Amino acid sequence: MNRRYVLLALLFLTAGFPHWGCGGSGGGPGFSTLTSDQQAAVNNVTGSLRSLAGVLGGALNDLEASDFSAQGGSTGPSGTCPAKSVAKNGQSSLITLDYGSGCSAGGTSYAGAATVNYVFGGNQATLAFQNFAVNNRPVTGTMTLAVNSFSSPLSLSGSTNLTVDNTTLSGPFSLTVADNGLITIPTANLTVTSGTSYSVALTNLVINPTNNSSGLPQSGTAAIGYTPPVGNQAITLTVGFTSDTPTNRNVLVSVNGSSPIRYTLPQ
Repeated sequence: MNRRYVLLALLFLTAGFPHWGCGGSGGGPGFSTLTSDQQAAVNNVTGSLRSLAGVLGGALNDLEASDFSAQGGSTGPSGTCPAKSVAKNGQSSLITLDYGSGCSAGGTSYAGAATVNYVFGGNQATLAFQNFAVNNRPVTGTMTLAVNSFSSPLSLSGSTNLTVDNTTLSGPFSLTVADNGLITIPTANLTVTSGTSYSVALTNLVINPTNNSSGLPQSGTAAIGYTPPVGNQAITLTVGFTSDTPTNRNVLVSVNGSSPIRYTLPQ
């Protein structure tokens, strides 16, 4: 298993979610609708996760297997967007991706720097940021990752504590990465805070970035728990992803265990 997957898997932790949501709708005729606070919960949670996925994509796309090998020496800055440098000290490898005052890659603008600190032997990595921004959204915090097994599928576990704009995503997760790129997230217990605090439990998400260019999950669930501003009665929304999700952004949302409502995620 190529060691590059250790860091690329961070990208796919949240790669299956739609764009930062702001008031999505239930879709056209024949679609049931959620209440405004339920829509906000689904859009805020999935939107923040997708934004974080974009952040990680910018931070990790230029990494190579040799960056995480104890063999070889340090290298000076190379490339322009970003300029990458690698500092090795025999114990670890510190990779810096520097976007400077700003540049664009793959249609996304980046600024500042992202660092990856990889410890040899322990197979542990930490991702951090310095004055980093994606599409002018400031990014702070860290993510840690440990490799449980290098055999296929690669088995990983870790925790995230990241903030994009004023939205934070924190908590533990596990995931596997197959040789063909298929990503499975067996479990993740996260807290998303964006004005309202949401508890988020991801279960058996399957993401196929090779076949589904949108990156949306093709199966699995995201359970979102929160208390709405009116009523003070706890709500649990279970978002189910299906084979229809990657193409049409349709999901099935159950409110407190009720019959699922078909809902179209915002673009």
